[in-house]
Amino acid sequence: MRHHPFHRLSKGLRGLLILGLWWLGVSAGQAQDSALKLSLRREWEGARSSAPLGLRATVRWQDSQLLEGRLRVGVYRESTPIGLWTGPETALVDGEQSFSFMIPRPILEYDSQKLVFNTEFLSSQRTIPSEELDVAVAEYSRRDMVVAAVVRQPGDIPTGLASSDESLDHSARTAYEQPFLLQQRLSERDVAALYVHMTRVVPVDLPTDPLRYLGLDGLVLAHDVLNLLKDAQREALRTWVLAGGNLVLIQTGPLEATADRFVRDLSQNGDSFMQRRDPLWPAGMTQYSPGLGQFFHGTQAIDGKSRGWQKVAWALLRVQDKTLRSLNAGKDVELPRVTQNDYRWRNFDDIKPVRDSQPLGPQSRIQVEDLTYLLLPREIRGMPLGLAAAVLAGCLFCIGPGDYFLLGLIKRRRWTWVFFPLVTLGFTGWMAQLAAEHNGRNDSRTWISIVDITPENEVLRTSRIELNYGATTRLTPHSVQGQWWTDLRQDDLGWKSVSADPYRAAAYDEPSRPDLGPRMSYEGGVPTSYTVHEPVRQWTPRLQRITTLGADPALSGYPLPRMDWNALRQAKVKELAEGLSTIAGDSAPPRKWLFRRGSVDSQWMGEDLPTSDARLVGILEIIHRLTIPDLSTPGIHSILSELAPTGGPDCEDLCLRSRHSLLLLQEVEPGRYLVTRVVYPPSP
Repeated sequence: MRHHPFHRLSKGLRGLLILGLWWLGVSAGQAQDSALKLSLRREWEGARSSAPLGLRATVRWQDSQLLEGRLRVGVYRESTPIGLWTGPETALVDGEQSFSFMIPRPILEYDSQKLVFNTEFLSSQRTIPSEELDVAVAEYSRRDMVVAAVVRQPGDIPTGLASSDESLDHSARTAYEQPFLLQQRLSERDVAALYVHMTRVVPVDLPTDPLRYLGLDGLVLAHDVLNLLKDAQREALRTWVLAGGNLVLIQTGPLEATADRFVRDLSQNGDSFMQRRDPLWPAGMTQYSPGLGQFFHGTQAIDGKSRGWQKVAWALLRVQDKTLRSLNAGKDVELPRVTQNDYRWRNFDDIKPVRDSQPLGPQSRIQVEDLTYLLLPREIRGMPLGLAAAVLAGCLFCIGPGDYFLLGLIKRRRWTWVFFPLVTLGFTGWMAQLAAEHNGRNDSRTWISIVDITPENEVLRTSRIELNYGATTRLTPHSVQGQWWTDLRQDDLGWKSVSADPYRAAAYDEPSRPDLGPRMSYEGGVPTSYTVHEPVRQWTPRLQRITTLGADPALSGYPLPRMDWNALRQAKVKELAEGLSTIAGDSAPPRKWLFRRGSVDSQWMGEDLPTSDARLVGILEIIHRLTIPDLSTPGIHSILSELAPTGGPDCEDLCLRSRHSLLLLQEVEPGRYLVTRVVYPPSP
């Protein structure tokens, strides 16, 4: 018997040969793995409070072989999963590709707590090990704001903010940023409550989707950069400003035709605050109020160290009058104090000590449990008795006369043993299908939609707060186009319940429920075109906020009321009541209520105020709380009058303080409330 040459070797040589082959295979695999590089960074320097976190992932493949697959990023608060993003299909050959996406702003209770991203590339060709990457995000109790400047090179300053000799000085490069750093203006005990991040981006990195600007409070750019932007970038900026964004343009040179149209479009609402009356206001600088936003257009160079630029910076951040007076006087801003009992003391007859708490952390404008109760369906209608009786009668008719006479007519009564089971199974399936359509498969969806419009009926922003009451436990996909979808119930995202007292912030205990995967997972190009996989549990309400910068396609079946809104701005109560009765709409519901904010006679009025309907009274209170800041409650609105849109679960950006507005509430369907808010530009 002849042996294979391998078997003729000694055991020691065979072992060495096997070990060498194994080492070569491992080395080849490691070399192939090292050809793939994954990186992850924030889209803006700093993570804005209550806003989604914008991220940019880069996949670099250094190999001549084709690599096909998709990138997946799992989001963890240390070891607790809170989200998942899966990118679109891609193919790489010795190159790299970047993906921009957003995730809900995670809650971290202290600075040392980590936000971990488990990144991996899923390929059908081979398995590539995952990597863990850290991204710095500040704790939840601190207020983080972000202001960006668009420059040609990362080390530049916007053209027109300094002279040529000053731009060579390193201190001058950051001089224009100093007024934005409000944390330097807070008192010593409050400085940890607020941080304003300054970041610079090059034109090519400026987003083309307006929702990706939710991570910004303000933006500064010059005419030369505006000329370099693509039409899609300018249109995204325009949409963001109309929805509440803040933009400064320094124009010291000519604009191209498309850039000039962009400026004229944002300037059409005219002078808003007449800042030129202020002797310190920069020459050539005009402030406009397009839609919900602010647009500052300067036609002369400005010294970044001047008092005038300081005033522009504070106006860009919407610093309110009371705080502005302290800043102009050179005083530190004192935050309002909130005293709370320390419940570590078990003797409740002598609860002490009383301490101060920081008031700038995100504060929810709604009580989630209250809103959930108000939006729950009034009743769950089962299958009507008449329909069930009709189906049963049809089944008996087929089994009785149908079976007896029909089969008897064709002399095939022996087929009864086939006909009877088929009829029984058919009607049983039909009955199950009808029952599922009424109360088994169809979820109940109720909502409150706040649609901000101009007096000329242009839709600026839509915020739809939707409650889904699931009929069965399953994972439901939702196709989303140009909207930001996030949860309002923080416990559904696996977050800890953040208490006002940090000593009582206990970990969230996950109840025993079916495992449906991550609480919220996104797949595709977020926020342009993607799929949200919503975990629905039977008879368990879920509450989401869907933000649209512009008109919400889901509300296309509910036409907005139209009338001469400008005529109602200064109207008296009687004139308002008359106007309410004449509001025109293609299918305007008969029940509607009106509220005017910014006048002495601010009140809800309507044909039948629901004083006896507790649910509708609660809805009116919720809408009032969402849209109008409570001046007695400390928080970010004690420093700033308003916020640029965030799309966050706290809904703080829905409050308007510096604008007069008119609210019209309509119950378009049972459990579905349409709020049309007419926002008037500030008076000169």
